[in-house]
Amino acid sequence: MKRSRVLATFAIGLSLFGSGIARADDPVTEVTELNATVGSSIAVSGKATFAPGLKVKVTEDGAGDHTLTQVPADSGTDLLSASITAVSPRKLDFELEIGDLPEGGMDEIINYNWPMMAGESSFDLNAHSQATGAELTCGVVFACTGGNVGGTRFSLNVCAPDPNTGQETCAVSPLTGEITATSVIWHATTAEVPALAGGDLTIGPDGNIAASLSASGITWYTNGNGGDTMGGDLDFFFPSGKVSFGIAPAGTDVDAVALTSTVKASASSGNFTGSLAKPAAGSYILVAQACFGTGNCSARLSSPVSVA
Repeated sequence: MKRSRVLATFAIGLSLFGSGIARADDPVTEVTELNATVGSSIAVSGKATFAPGLKVKVTEDGAGDHTLTQVPADSGTDLLSASITAVSPRKLDFELEIGDLPEGGMDEIINYNWPMMAGESSFDLNAHSQATGAELTCGVVFACTGGNVGGTRFSLNVCAPDPNTGQETCAVSPLTGEITATSVIWHATTAEVPALAGGDLTIGPDGNIAASLSASGITWYTNGNGGDTMGGDLDFFFPSGKVSFGIAPAGTDVDAVALTSTVKASASSGNFTGSLAKPAAGSYILVAQACFGTGNCSARLSSPVSVA
Protein backbone atom coordinates (compact mmCIF):
# COMPACT_ATOMS: atom_id res chain seq x y z
CA MET A 1 0.00 0.00 0.00
CA LYS A 2 1.28 3.44 -0.87
CA ARG A 3 1.52 5.67 2.14
CA SER A 4 1.62 9.44 2.23
CA ARG A 5 2.09 11.84 5.07
CA VAL A 6 0.98 15.40 5.69
CA LEU A 7 3.12 17.75 7.73
CA ALA A 8 1.51 19.21 10.83
CA THR A 9 4.21 21.86 11.18
CA PHE A 10 6.75 23.28 8.74
CA ALA A 11 10.29 23.58 10.07
CA ILE A 12 13.58 24.83 8.71
CA GLY A 13 17.04 23.72 9.80
CA LEU A 14 20.16 23.93 7.65
CA SER A 15 23.75 24.04 8.71
CA LEU A 16 26.80 23.48 6.52
CA PHE A 17 29.89 22.18 8.21
CA GLY A 18 33.56 22.07 7.27
CA SER A 19 35.60 19.49 5.45
CA GLY A 20 36.38 17.33 8.50
CA ILE A 21 40.11 18.06 8.45
CA ALA A 22 41.50 17.78 11.99
CA ARG A 23 42.28 21.06 13.72
CA ALA A 24 44.27 21.86 16.84
CA ASP A 25 41.08 22.69 18.74
CA ASP A 26 39.24 19.50 17.78
CA PRO A 27 38.21 17.46 20.85
CA VAL A 28 40.31 14.50 21.89
CA THR A 29 39.49 11.73 24.34
CA GLU A 30 41.48 12.46 27.48
CA VAL A 31 41.33 13.07 31.22
CA THR A 32 42.20 16.74 31.65
CA GLU A 33 41.83 16.99 35.45
CA LEU A 34 42.35 14.34 38.15
CA ASN A 35 41.97 14.92 41.89
CA ALA A 36 41.97 12.74 45.01
CA THR A 37 40.73 13.54 48.51
CA VAL A 38 41.70 11.09 51.26
CA GLY A 39 39.14 10.44 53.98
CA SER A 40 37.53 7.19 55.04
CA SER A 41 37.88 6.33 51.34
CA ILE A 42 39.60 8.06 48.43
CA ALA A 43 37.20 10.42 46.68
CA VAL A 44 38.14 10.78 43.03
CA SER A 45 37.03 13.65 40.81
CA GLY A 46 38.07 15.31 37.59
CA LYS A 47 37.16 16.27 34.08
CA ALA A 48 37.38 14.53 30.69
CA THR A 49 36.80 15.33 27.04
CA PHE A 50 35.67 12.91 24.36
CA ALA A 51 36.56 12.72 20.67
CA PRO A 52 34.13 11.42 18.01
CA GLY A 53 33.98 7.67 17.60
CA LEU A 54 34.32 5.76 14.35
CA LYS A 55 31.60 5.89 11.71
CA VAL A 56 29.56 2.68 11.99
CA LYS A 57 27.85 1.37 8.84
CA VAL A 58 24.53 -0.08 10.01
CA THR A 59 23.15 -1.21 6.65
CA GLU A 60 23.90 -1.08 2.93
CA ASP A 61 22.17 -1.58 -0.40
CA GLY A 62 23.22 -2.52 -3.92
CA ALA A 63 24.08 0.22 -6.43
CA GLY A 64 21.87 0.86 -9.44
CA ASP A 65 18.71 -0.77 -8.06
CA HIS A 66 16.62 2.38 -7.73
CA THR A 67 13.47 3.10 -9.73
CA LEU A 68 14.64 6.26 -11.51
CA THR A 69 17.64 4.70 -13.23
CA GLN A 70 17.22 6.50 -16.54
CA VAL A 71 15.26 9.77 -16.29
CA PRO A 72 16.41 11.83 -14.56
CA ALA A 73 19.87 10.30 -14.54
CA ASP A 74 20.91 12.06 -11.31
CA SER A 75 17.77 11.76 -9.23
CA GLY A 76 19.36 11.19 -5.84
CA THR A 77 17.34 8.01 -5.34
CA ASP A 78 20.06 5.33 -5.36
CA LEU A 79 20.63 4.52 -1.67
CA LEU A 80 23.96 2.81 -0.96
CA SER A 81 24.48 2.73 2.83
CA ALA A 82 23.49 4.17 6.20
CA SER A 83 26.03 5.03 8.90
CA ILE A 84 25.98 6.52 12.40
CA THR A 85 28.79 8.36 14.16
CA ALA A 86 28.87 9.15 17.88
CA VAL A 87 30.27 12.67 17.67
CA SER A 88 30.10 13.34 21.42
CA PRO A 89 28.17 11.98 24.42
CA ARG A 90 25.39 14.37 23.40
CA LYS A 91 25.41 14.16 19.61
CA LEU A 92 25.01 11.63 16.80
CA ASP A 93 25.47 12.07 13.05
CA PHE A 94 23.25 10.00 10.74
CA GLU A 95 24.52 9.68 7.17
CA LEU A 96 22.90 8.26 4.04
CA GLU A 97 25.33 7.54 1.22
CA ILE A 98 23.64 8.12 -2.14
CA GLY A 99 25.02 7.05 -5.49
CA ASP A 100 23.46 9.69 -7.73
CA LEU A 101 22.95 12.95 -5.84
CA PRO A 102 22.26 15.83 -8.25
CA GLU A 103 25.08 18.32 -8.59
CA GLY A 104 24.40 21.32 -6.39
CA GLY A 105 21.98 19.76 -3.94
CA MET A 106 18.85 17.74 -3.35
CA ASP A 107 16.10 17.35 -5.93
CA GLU A 108 12.84 18.99 -4.86
CA ILE A 109 10.74 15.97 -5.83
CA ILE A 110 12.72 13.50 -3.67
CA ASN A 111 12.70 13.11 0.11
CA TYR A 112 14.70 10.87 2.43
CA ASN A 113 13.14 9.12 5.41
CA TRP A 114 14.98 7.10 8.06
CA PRO A 115 12.75 5.38 10.65
CA MET A 116 14.21 4.13 13.90
CA MET A 117 13.43 3.30 17.50
CA ALA A 118 15.19 4.16 20.76
CA GLY A 119 13.74 2.27 23.69
CA GLU A 120 9.97 2.60 23.34
CA SER A 121 10.16 5.78 21.26
CA SER A 122 9.86 5.61 17.47
CA PHE A 123 10.62 8.51 15.14
CA ASP A 124 11.81 9.37 11.65
CA LEU A 125 14.62 11.52 10.34
CA ASN A 126 13.48 13.33 7.21
CA ALA A 127 15.19 15.55 4.64
CA HIS A 128 13.65 17.27 1.64
CA SER A 129 13.83 20.40 -0.47
CA GLN A 130 10.88 22.71 0.00
CA ALA A 131 10.18 25.10 -2.87
CA THR A 132 8.07 28.22 -3.25
CA GLY A 133 5.13 28.25 -5.65
CA ALA A 134 7.14 30.14 -8.26
CA GLU A 135 10.00 27.68 -7.96
CA LEU A 136 7.62 24.74 -8.31
CA THR A 137 6.17 26.14 -11.53
CA CYS A 138 9.62 26.68 -12.96
CA GLY A 139 11.58 23.81 -11.52
CA VAL A 140 9.08 20.98 -11.76
CA VAL A 141 6.56 21.82 -14.46
CA PHE A 142 8.96 23.37 -16.96
CA ALA A 143 12.19 21.95 -15.52
CA CYS A 144 14.00 25.21 -16.23
CA THR A 145 16.26 24.75 -13.19
CA GLY A 146 16.64 20.99 -13.37
CA GLY A 147 14.43 20.46 -10.33
CA ASN A 148 17.03 21.58 -7.73
CA VAL A 149 14.94 24.31 -6.17
CA GLY A 150 13.96 25.35 -2.68
CA GLY A 151 15.78 25.22 0.64
CA THR A 152 16.85 21.97 2.25
CA ARG A 153 14.96 20.99 5.41
CA PHE A 154 16.26 18.48 7.95
CA SER A 155 13.76 17.36 10.57
CA LEU A 156 12.75 14.96 13.31
CA ASN A 157 9.27 13.63 12.57
CA VAL A 158 7.11 11.89 15.15
CA CYS A 159 4.11 10.54 13.25
CA ALA A 160 0.82 8.94 14.24
CA PRO A 161 -2.64 8.49 12.66
CA ASP A 162 -5.05 11.36 13.28
CA PRO A 163 -7.95 9.82 15.29
CA ASN A 164 -10.47 11.98 13.40
CA THR A 165 -9.29 11.61 9.80
CA GLY A 166 -7.16 8.48 9.87
CA GLN A 167 -4.49 10.45 7.99
CA GLU A 168 -0.99 9.89 9.37
CA THR A 169 0.13 13.29 10.61
CA CYS A 170 3.56 14.28 11.83
CA ALA A 171 4.79 16.62 14.52
CA VAL A 172 7.97 18.13 13.06
CA SER A 173 11.01 19.59 14.80
CA PRO A 174 13.96 21.12 12.93
CA LEU A 175 17.40 19.54 12.94
CA THR A 176 20.63 20.75 11.40
CA GLY A 177 22.24 18.84 8.61
CA GLU A 178 24.37 18.98 5.51
CA ILE A 179 24.60 17.63 2.00
CA THR A 180 27.94 16.47 0.63
CA ALA A 181 28.71 15.37 -2.92
CA THR A 182 27.70 11.81 -2.00
CA SER A 183 25.56 11.91 1.14
CA VAL A 184 22.85 13.48 3.26
CA ILE A 185 23.74 13.94 6.96
CA TRP A 186 21.54 14.77 9.97
CA HIS A 187 23.15 16.20 13.13
CA ALA A 188 20.99 15.24 16.14
CA THR A 189 21.60 15.99 19.82
CA THR A 190 20.06 14.39 22.88
CA ALA A 191 18.46 17.76 23.65
CA GLU A 192 16.67 17.69 20.27
CA VAL A 193 15.89 13.95 20.38
CA PRO A 194 15.73 12.92 24.06
CA ALA A 195 15.19 9.26 23.11
CA LEU A 196 18.77 9.13 21.81
CA ALA A 197 20.06 9.24 25.38
CA GLY A 198 18.70 5.73 25.93
CA GLY A 199 21.73 4.02 24.43
CA ASP A 200 20.46 1.43 21.93
CA LEU A 201 19.02 2.45 18.55
CA THR A 202 17.16 0.00 16.33
CA ILE A 203 17.28 0.99 12.69
CA GLY A 204 14.05 0.87 10.73
CA PRO A 205 11.87 -1.41 12.90
CA ASP A 206 8.67 0.07 11.40
CA GLY A 207 9.83 0.35 7.80
CA ASN A 208 12.79 0.73 5.51
CA ILE A 209 15.08 3.67 5.01
CA ALA A 210 13.73 5.18 1.80
CA ALA A 211 14.26 7.72 -0.96
CA SER A 212 10.77 8.47 -2.26
CA LEU A 213 8.81 10.91 -4.37
CA SER A 214 7.79 14.12 -2.65
CA ALA A 215 5.71 17.22 -3.29
CA SER A 216 7.91 19.95 -1.87
CA GLY A 217 7.73 18.46 1.60
CA ILE A 218 3.96 18.93 1.88
CA THR A 219 3.03 15.32 1.06
CA TRP A 220 5.54 12.55 0.68
CA TYR A 221 5.90 8.81 0.41
CA THR A 222 7.99 6.84 2.88
CA ASN A 223 7.93 3.43 1.17
CA GLY A 224 10.44 4.13 -1.62
CA ASN A 225 7.76 4.91 -4.21
CA GLY A 226 9.60 6.27 -7.23
CA GLY A 227 12.99 5.75 -5.60
CA ASP A 228 14.75 3.13 -3.49
CA THR A 229 14.57 1.38 -0.13
CA MET A 230 17.23 -0.01 2.16
CA GLY A 231 16.34 -2.50 4.87
CA GLY A 232 18.15 -2.57 8.15
CA ASP A 233 17.47 -3.84 11.65
CA LEU A 234 20.97 -3.72 13.07
CA ASP A 235 21.20 -2.13 16.50
CA PHE A 236 23.56 0.75 17.17
CA PHE A 237 24.77 1.46 20.69
CA PHE A 238 25.26 5.14 21.54
CA PRO A 239 28.23 5.06 23.94
CA SER A 240 28.53 7.29 26.97
CA GLY A 241 31.71 9.01 28.05
CA LYS A 242 33.26 6.97 30.85
CA VAL A 243 36.32 7.25 33.08
CA SER A 244 38.05 4.28 34.71
CA PHE A 245 40.54 4.69 37.55
CA GLY A 246 42.62 2.75 40.05
CA ILE A 247 45.38 3.17 42.61
CA ALA A 248 48.75 1.43 43.13
CA PRO A 249 51.93 1.96 45.17
CA ALA A 250 54.14 4.81 44.01
CA GLY A 251 56.68 3.67 41.44
CA THR A 252 54.27 1.28 39.72
CA ASP A 253 54.30 1.69 35.95
CA VAL A 254 51.24 3.73 34.97
CA ASP A 255 50.16 1.19 32.37
CA ALA A 256 50.35 -1.62 34.93
CA VAL A 257 47.87 -0.07 37.38
CA ALA A 258 44.59 -1.99 37.50
CA LEU A 259 41.62 0.27 36.75
CA THR A 260 39.14 -1.10 39.25
CA SER A 261 36.32 1.48 39.10
CA THR A 262 34.44 3.00 36.16
CA VAL A 263 32.04 5.96 36.30
CA LYS A 264 30.03 7.86 33.72
CA ALA A 265 31.17 11.40 33.02
CA SER A 266 28.66 14.22 32.65
CA ALA A 267 27.56 14.43 29.01
CA SER A 268 27.48 18.22 29.16
CA SER A 269 30.55 19.12 31.23
CA GLY A 270 32.74 16.01 31.21
CA ASN A 271 33.00 16.13 35.01
CA PHE A 272 33.18 12.83 36.88
CA THR A 273 33.26 11.65 40.50
CA GLY A 274 33.84 8.29 42.15
CA SER A 275 35.66 6.60 45.00
CA LEU A 276 38.20 3.92 45.83
CA ALA A 277 38.79 1.94 49.01
CA LYS A 278 41.43 3.54 51.22
CA PRO A 279 44.68 1.51 51.25
CA ALA A 280 47.25 1.29 54.06
CA ALA A 281 49.41 4.31 54.85
CA GLY A 282 51.97 5.08 52.18
CA SER A 283 52.61 6.80 48.87
CA TYR A 284 50.49 5.88 45.85
CA ILE A 285 49.62 6.94 42.34
CA LEU A 286 46.06 7.45 41.16
CA VAL A 287 45.61 6.59 37.47
CA ALA A 288 42.63 7.39 35.23
CA GLN A 289 41.67 6.77 31.61
CA ALA A 290 38.74 8.15 29.59
CA CYS A 291 36.90 6.12 26.93
CA PHE A 292 34.11 6.95 24.49
CA GLY A 293 33.15 3.64 22.94
CA THR A 294 35.32 0.71 21.91
CA GLY A 295 38.80 1.66 20.78
CA ASN A 296 38.36 5.36 21.60
CA CYS A 297 40.33 5.65 24.85
CA SER A 298 42.88 8.13 26.11
CA ALA A 299 46.39 7.73 27.40
CA ARG A 300 46.45 7.28 31.16
CA LEU A 301 46.83 10.25 33.45
CA SER A 302 48.36 9.83 36.92
CA SER A 303 48.40 11.86 40.12
CA PRO A 304 50.32 11.24 43.39
CA VAL A 305 48.34 10.34 46.51
CA SER A 306 49.62 10.24 50.08
CA VAL A 307 47.73 8.16 52.65
CA ALA A 308 48.54 8.84 56.33
